[in-house]
Amino acid sequence: MIISIDTDVLSEVASLARSINEEINQISEIMQRVTIHEDWNCKERDAINDAITNNRKAQANLQEMSESFSGTLTSISERFLEAERDLPSKFQHLDSMIGSALSVVDKIRNSDNISSGIVREIRADIKLTDSMECYELESLTDNINICGFEQFVNQT
Repeated sequence: MIISIDTDVLSEVASLARSINEEINQISEIMQRVTIHEDWNCKERDAINDAITNNRKAQANLQEMSESFSGTLTSISERFLEAERDLPSKFQHLDSMIGSALSVVDKIRNSDNISSGIVREIRADIKLTDSMECYELESLTDNINICGFEQFVNQT
């Protein structure tokens, strides 16, 4: 399964959620201006006052949920953007390892493939702590799995 997250769209949605939250906050301020009238002497007074009170409670609940949703969406968006920015740095050691391996192979045999022995020799001096880099180093000599596009589309 391939999961694709467009961080630009995610940022736009988070921005839209913040904008909607601002609108809800403005509506909440307006609703607070609606006054409850205790000086009315009509039979509908209690029903009107109850409706105003219920609307304020519903508005406060909506405002709280909107703030929570907006904050969560913004946080998620920022985390994905940060991950996207950090991703290239996760592979910088891999490039240098491949370059070192290729230069060693070129010196040893001009046309032979990189052997796992050469890779072990190169990685003996490399100390990695990041799990992604460790995985890359361990699977450097593994065969690359290539699959056709047809395997992912028109599946039933």
